[in-house]
Order: sequence, then C-alpha cells, then structure tokens
Amino acid sequence: MNPKARPLAYISSRFPVLREAFIIREVRAIERAGVEVQTFSLKSPQLEIDNRDFEALQRSPYYSPHLLSWPLLRDNLSTLLRRPWQYKKTMLAAAWRFRRYPVQALKCVALFPKMVHYGCEMKRQGVSGVVAAWASLPALAALVAHRLCDLPFGITCRAWDIFVPMNQSDLPAKVAAAAVVRSNNDAGAEFMRQFCTTEAQQQKIRRVYNPFDVMAIERRAERPGGAPLLVSGGSLVEQKGLRHLLDALAWLKQRGETIQLRLIGEGSERERLEAQSVELGLTEQVTFVGTLPNHQVLEEMRSAHAFVLPSVPAQNGCMDGIPNVIIEAMALGVPCISTAISGIPELVVDDECGLLVPPGEAQPLAQAIQRLLHDEALQSRFADAGRTRVESLFEMERNAQRLITIYREAGLLS
Repeated sequence: MNPKARPLAYISSRFPVLREAFIIREVRAIERAGVEVQTFSLKSPQLEIDNRDFEALQRSPYYSPHLLSWPLLRDNLSTLLRRPWQYKKTMLAAAWRFRRYPVQALKCVALFPKMVHYGCEMKRQGVSGVVAAWASLPALAALVAHRLCDLPFGITCRAWDIFVPMNQSDLPAKVAAAAVVRSNNDAGAEFMRQFCTTEAQQQKIRRVYNPFDVMAIERRAERPGGAPLLVSGGSLVEQKGLRHLLDALAWLKQRGETIQLRLIGEGSERERLEAQSVELGLTEQVTFVGTLPNHQVLEEMRSAHAFVLPSVPAQNGCMDGIPNVIIEAMALGVPCISTAISGIPELVVDDECGLLVPPGEAQPLAQAIQRLLHDEALQSRFADAGRTRVESLFEMERNAQRLITIYREAGLLS
C-alpha cells in the first residue's frame, strides 16, 4: 500500500450480500493489487454472510445512521447552506427523471439525504474517487457525491441495473457526468452506447470482466458417477429461465430419461416452480435446496454431471449479463448448458466449451441435455475448454490491474 495514496470508495445497494459475492471478490482483488478501498452500503448488510473474501477485506463497510440522526441532518443542512441551488436542483432532477415511475421517484427523494451524507463522509475520509458497484441507486449516490462534494465517480454496469427500463431513466445523466463507465461484459458495453450523446461519452465506456480467483477453485479430478444429476439456479427469479428447464425435464421423462435436478437459491419464482414440478410429475426428481454459502454452492456443482442455466429476458426487461454461477461451474470443470443472450456467449462458446440453446424453448434445451449426458467425450472436452476459457477471461490479478488502470486514467485514483 502506498501510504500517501487516498482510498477508493466503492458504494453498493447492500454490502455484503451472498448473491453479490462477485462484488466482494472485486473489492478484494483491487485491495490485493495495492489499492485501499472503503466500501459504503446504502442498506443494512445481509445478516448471515459466509464469504472468506469478505472476512479478508481491509476496512469494514460504512453504513449510514438513520434519517433523523444528527450526523445526517448536519451534513444535509451544511450542504444546503453551502450550495442551496445545487442541492435542490440535484434532488429535484433525480426525481424528475423518474417521473414515469412515481414509486422510484419517491425513493430517490427519500434516499437523497442519505446520499448527501455519504458524499460528505467520503469527503471526510479523503477518498480519491467513487465507484458505483451498480448503475442504479448506487450510481445515483455517486452522482450526488460528484455534484455536491466534487468527487469524481465511475459507474459499473452489470445486468438488471441497465436492462430494466425503469433503471434506464437516468442513465444518460449518469453517463454524461461519470468519469468512466465500466461494463463487465461486451454486450453490456455495447448496450450502454445508446445512452451516449457525444463521441467523448462513447470513449468513457470500457469493458473489464469481473476479477475471479480461478486458482482458488480446484478443478474436480473426475466426472461423477451415478444417476444423471443437473444443478441450476443461483437465484430463483424469472430471468434464470428455470420453468423452461422443468419443461425440458418433463420432455425427457416422457422419453425414458430420468434426471435429477437440484435448484440452488431463493427468489420470487420459487412457489411457481414448486407448483410446476408437482404439475409435471417431477417432485421425485427436483430438489429445492435453498440459499447456500458459496463454498456449499461449489460443492453442489462439483457433484453434478452438468450445470444448466437457461437464462431468458424477463418481462420487465431484466436479463443476465454473464452469470457468476456459470463462471464457477466452468472453473470447476463442470460442463455447462445455457442460452445465447446478453454476455453469455462471450464465456460459453457454443460447441467449444459448452452448449448454447435458444432462450425460452424447452425442446432444444432438453435435446442439448440429452446430447451432453450421453457423450462422455463431449463432457470431458467441455470441462477442459471451460476451465481454460475462465482462466483466459477472468483471471483475478490481470482484471484487477485493468480496473485500477481505467480508474487511474479517469482520475478516480490518486
């Protein structure tokens, strides 16, 4: 660590949280590369967290006091007196951009005092710049810190935070004000270009894949034996396309294929998926295992013949970028099947290191599962190529250095 260097602020909606372990890893990777990071969380942390990377972070996250606390009132009052026009303009402009979404507009106004407090606290801590871990509310908080506390900021774009139309409402303003806009996949970077109005804004958009400690995951030594077993999930939400996976299992069952499936995680689709498994007669094949700490997720994957994630665009526009669970499965040497949407084809090259099928179609998915499970040579080839692919795209030190480079070039690091 450079004793003269100032810390980099990282702000997220909730930190830490199990389903966002990739953010914990990213912060840890940057720290290991020599940059001090102070994390800020807009919401309280997840109560139960089992993640060694989080335990190894050098600084504890900063959480805001409640809205009527003196530190928060003090910071808002002093900022209002110091910059009255800018304070009011920043708050009203944020709400106005979400005028088509009244609930979100009210949320912006309600959270605005907390965002002001964070900007002031970042200034007191002497941070060099701010990185928003998401392009949604964390990026708005970073924009507030920029407007009212003169802190340069960058945006990280991932998936739902840019694909959901509501979240797109203020992306042009954020892109215009940000010093750098980083996407963690090429598809996201290309998507973000539509929110640029000048060539200079286009130049801000950079792609850096998530840092991932591939060497910390030991590839499994051999293919598992026993009855065919699939693992899927991560979270049970619409964009994971899991109802199509259940339809595919039913299609295979009608043709004499009995395959076990373990679904990891929780989410809004769980009740619907449980009802569907009963309706399709799959209750003896499908197990809902719930939310697990990361090391148990890896063990679930390690025991599987394949990891299958048939991602689809959700009705609200949300879809996956490059799902972290696919990265982990491929790092373990587990062959994967997914769909050709968003950034997934950047990782899973069809018929080279996995199989891709059209989103939302059960029969092609079932046929891909059938093909993979009946071809041990194909499984072995995908296991080798998948591990190599993850190593080439997500290597931790290289991608951490790339992040540090773009943040330094953008003026976020001293």
